[in-house]
Order: sequence, then C-alpha cells, then structure tokens
Amino acid sequence: IGSELLDGTRLDTNSQWIAEKLVNHGVIVDRIVSVRDDKLDICGSIREAIDRYSFIFITGGLGPTHDDITVESFKKVFGLNSRIDNSYIKAIKQKFLDRNIEMPKINQNQAIVLDGADIINNPIGTARGIHYKHLKSNFFIMPGVPSEMYKMMETIILPDYIGAQIESKHRTICTSGIAESRLSEKVQDLM
Repeated sequence: IGSELLDGTRLDTNSQWIAEKLVNHGVIVDRIVSVRDDKLDICGSIREAIDRYSFIFITGGLGPTHDDITVESFKKVFGLNSRIDNSYIKAIKQKFLDRNIEMPKINQNQAIVLDGADIINNPIGTARGIHYKHLKSNFFIMPGVPSEMYKMMETIILPDYIGAQIESKHRTICTSGIAESRLSEKVQDLM
C-alpha cells in the first residue's frame, strides 16, 4: 500500500522479496496488487482477498502520518473494535528517548490494537504488525519500510505462522542463442 508505488517515485521491492521467501516455504504467490493511499481502494482490495487466498501479506500504511490508513481501512472492512495500548505508547516514547528525540504525539496511533488480532512485534521499528485470521484467510499487515518488514517476516511470520522451509523445485536456467519458443519445445517434457 502506498501512492508512491503507483506514481513511479518508489519501486515495490517488498512484493518481490516476500514472493521469493514464500516459495521456499511452499506458498505460491497468485497475485500482487499495489494500492494507493485511499481508504476505498484499500478496503476494496482487502474485500477481494477475503477467503480467496490462504495468506494475504499487506505492507505499508502503518506509520504515524495522515496517509497511513491501512489499520483504519482493515478495521472498517471487518467491523473490528480497537483500543489504544498505553503500555506500547510508553515503549514508543522510550525508543524516541533512546535517540534523544521527543516522541511526536501522532505516533500514538501506532499503539492501536484491533480486537481479535495478534500483534506482531517489530524488532527494529515502532510500527507493529498485525495477524488476523478470517475463516480460511490469514492476513498479515507489516510496515512498508523494507528492513522492518524483512525482520518481521524472517523472525516471526515465516517461522511462527508459515512453517519450515521446503526443498525448492524451482530452478533458473540461463540460455543464450535459442528462441524461447524453441527452448520451450525442447524442455516441454521436463516441465
């Protein structure tokens, strides 16, 4: 999620990284969607994914600014109640104090907890992730900051929710001097 992904100012490296990691855990990616920072668009994309996919990974929109509306959109789609985790506000304040910075009041919205959802701790940032199970769908909402998302996926989501790695049956073969259609005919039986 992020308008910057659709106006050409930022490349979506998160989706590629997530897909690469998931294939090593036996999860095949069926669809990648980029959505601008618009509540109707975000809600529509979430609704389209409900019970269509087993795992839905959402990155972006968990920060403290006006365009970080992922949690509010998610809350609206599922009709969830929320509360503020005051102990987490204290933890965020401490993270800022550790850097000799006073926490801006707007960061308090990063302490929102959705009823019925698991909190996924962020080992290196202030935006915590969310896991929400709805019938057959597992939604994972993570920060859009790549380093924070990578750490959350590698240390929590993949081992705790997805499972162990499997032997990859995916191979990349580099060729030269042969047309793709001719090569396809030659390896068709292997495929």
